[in-house]
Amino acid sequence: MPDQTLKSFAKRVGKSIEEVEDAWLKAKEIAKDEKLNPKDGEKYWSFVMGMTKKLLGVKQESIAEAKRLVFGSTTVGEALHAVKRKMEESDMFTRKGK
Repeated sequence: MPDQTLKSFAKRVGKSIEEVEDAWLKAKEIAKDEKLNPKDGEKYWSFVMGMTKKLLGVKQESIAEAKRLVFGSTTVGEALHAVKRKMEESDMFTRKGK
């Protein structure tokens, strides 16, 4: 992992640079065991980053979980309807000139 990225990531997850670097190297070993290599592009790097986070105990929320927490729904359409309902409930559409 590039030095600046390593420092930023360590700070963001609350771990030491050494812990993050060790997890990164271990994740790359695991990727190799899984028959993945850097030539696999995004698939490889996504696996390595995900495994690094898992090894460090970083909890990951899926996009659907995040949407559910914010909007109470999982799809964009459901989220838009939820926002519209909230706006209607707050009388936002009926207020004129206020």
